[in-house]
Amino acid sequence: MNIRQLSILTIVLLALSLSFSSAYCADADFSKLIFKDSPLVIKINFGSMLSSSQMAESKIPALKKAQEEIQAEIEKRTGMVITRDIKELIFTVGPAVDFSLRKPNNFLVILTGSFNAEKLIAEISKEKKIKFKSEKKNGRYHLTSDQNVQALFFNENVFMFGPDDAIESVAGGKFAGAELSGAVKKHFDESRFFCNLSLTPKIKDDILKNMKMGVPPIASILLKSLQNMTIFDNYPAIVIRAEFSEKTAADDLKKLIESFKGMAEVMISAKEKEEDQKLSKASAIELLNPELIGMRAAIGLGKTLLGSLEVGSDGGVCEIKSKVPEEFQGAIKAEHLPVLAGVTGILAAIAVPNFNRARQQAQQKSCIANMKTIEGGSELFLMENDSVVSLTVEQLVKGGYLKRTPVCPLNKEEFGGYKIIMKKEGGVEVECPFHGKLMQNY
Repeated sequence: MNIRQLSILTIVLLALSLSFSSAYCADADFSKLIFKDSPLVIKINFGSMLSSSQMAESKIPALKKAQEEIQAEIEKRTGMVITRDIKELIFTVGPAVDFSLRKPNNFLVILTGSFNAEKLIAEISKEKKIKFKSEKKNGRYHLTSDQNVQALFFNENVFMFGPDDAIESVAGGKFAGAELSGAVKKHFDESRFFCNLSLTPKIKDDILKNMKMGVPPIASILLKSLQNMTIFDNYPAIVIRAEFSEKTAADDLKKLIESFKGMAEVMISAKEKEEDQKLSKASAIELLNPELIGMRAAIGLGKTLLGSLEVGSDGGVCEIKSKVPEEFQGAIKAEHLPVLAGVTGILAAIAVPNFNRARQQAQQKSCIANMKTIEGGSELFLMENDSVVSLTVEQLVKGGYLKRTPVCPLNKEEFGGYKIIMKKEGGVEVECPFHGKLMQNY
């Protein structure tokens, strides 16, 4: 069984699972199926999400009829019923995971709900492109392959997928499960979406090595102190809770988020003024342009979402809340928050680089202004002093040609200060160790 076939098997199993929704096993403690000291745990409640989606689609007669016909056929073949037979998906990574290995290791994918193993295996076996071996050991059905992975119907309420050793340890009762407690256990049990990232020194070292020089220094500083990050939904908000070893790190993250928020507000405000100017000059027909209408709506939505973002720090913990605005709470219910969390993550992935780019452009402009000031002070110095062989910023400040020492926004110890280069043909060239020469920035 090759990787492609293995992927098809996984997709088929997940597709069967995601076609259903339920609330079985409400009293079971599935956190015991999580690796002990797991660096990454994700839980998603598909039941409530899909129930909500089906409820919306069922209002359209054609979709409702199609749903009923497909579900009747699925129930006939598998015994599974919509709104009943899948509750949660849990993904957990073991502490000994080795990403350098080509073969899969130290992870588990767990689906909870209600499963008829015999009927599901019979349906999966009809897929000609999937090659696997079905066997029953100690009363449990296993689906094995030659790729170091297998699936297990642990019982009628739990289906698992993972590397051979992890599955065998669960089946044999040797699995070292987690002992979640306190707030983490509470969030795991009650949230529809839960993600917990525990950063061991080794994981942090690996991340820092891969970050290299492309990440702001503040990010590496925060990462070194970060111990744990939990993301969960607590209607009407999505919460990100970051725990640091030092209080100052939590305060720094709070300031960083507030800085991003302030920058976003400035950018939105500038865009709003630009659109206002277009609006004032547009004709009545141009006002109907979908692009103009869409941009105005996006600006309004952006302002609303920024207004709903809250950040605070307490001790070594920084907590960020992204609330569903009050005007949207009638349409966005608790079961929609996992989807909203995913959309928020995608938007953040798009927005953060843009914020960084805007920040870098602002820093560059500030640096260029500094270099122009130094250039002007240098020219005045040369006019009043003869036979100048070399010149420094300190000389200009001491001589009163500059009111203060200009500092590049990115100036760190490793970057040094501004350098004044005497040209052979006369005049000077000002250079910043980070942004380069003044003439290069024109």
